Amino acid sequence: MRHSFICLSVVGIFLSNGKVSAQCTSCDEKVEVTFRGAMCANETFTVQLHDKTIGPVAGAGCNKYTPTPDGKVKLKPDVSYTLTLTGSKVATAHFEIESPACYKVYIDGEEKSTVNKIGLGCTAYTGTWSVLIKSKSSGGAGAVGEGGVSAGSKSGGLSGSFSLGGSMDDSAGEISFSSGTVSPDLFTPAILNYVSVSPHVEVIRDGGTNALRQIKAQEGLADIVTLSATSYEIRYYPIPQVGALVSGLYQPSGSPVKVWRFSSPQNSASIPEIKVTESQGSVTKEQVISEIGGTRIATIAGLRSESRTEITLGNGD
Repeated sequence: MRHSFICLSVVGIFLSNGKVSAQCTSCDEKVEVTFRGAMCANETFTVQLHDKTIGPVAGAGCNKYTPTPDGKVKLKPDVSYTLTLTGSKVATAHFEIESPACYKVYIDGEEKSTVNKIGLGCTAYTGTWSVLIKSKSSGGAGAVGEGGVSAGSKSGGLSGSFSLGGSMDDSAGEISFSSGTVSPDLFTPAILNYVSVSPHVEVIRDGGTNALRQIKAQEGLADIVTLSATSYEIRYYPIPQVGALVSGLYQPSGSPVKVWRFSSPQNSASIPEIKVTESQGSVTKEQVISEIGGTRIATIAGLRSESRTEITLGNGD
């Protein structure tokens, strides 16, 4: 803990120099960003973003910050890239990404430009994060695929929402669902809702079930694919990966920038339990929500929370 405190107090010396030299546009439709890191580390460490690596840098010790030189790399907007920090003996790790003023940075789906990791114990460490840059012209809209699922509280209210990014009208809206309980409806796309907030969004529904099948917005395509009777995915592709319309469906190519999967952990619609998996680049997060005897249990990365599910009648009794 002593090492972490010493390092944290001086990190501002090495990061946030306030210089942004990158331009908003380039001929290859990529944006140049600057990134740098600083570690309290013995031996050597490296910082890599996409295909650019800084280091190995010789650390000055686990109780003293060692900054890296600046690295510059070109990234395509609305495409997910991976940033990796690696060191053999690391106590504290930090990195920062600077983009042109007309873009904002998302790290693991959250709008921010820095990450701080403390209390690593001066041991071997490898950390990975997904990085995405997004034009500020999309106003207050979230990044494509950004969202989450709430297990609700004791009054019920299991819900989820997932952004379709920006549009010429500020926001392309979001895909959402809500359910009072963990019911079989959660395992199929029929529970998904989308209310169009922009004339620049195209909605395609399944011809047989009328469930959402694809939504094409200005920044990307949401491809909703049924995997089995108890599982489906929402796959998000940036516009450059969206191909022609064939037999009523757009043909995406390459890997999606984000995937949300909804499934029954035990492949049974009769068991009140759902697993929500969020995948972006090399980062995967899982949440399992179940109901046992009127109690809703949510487990994320081994952490468990419980809440009672109560039913209130219309007259309040």
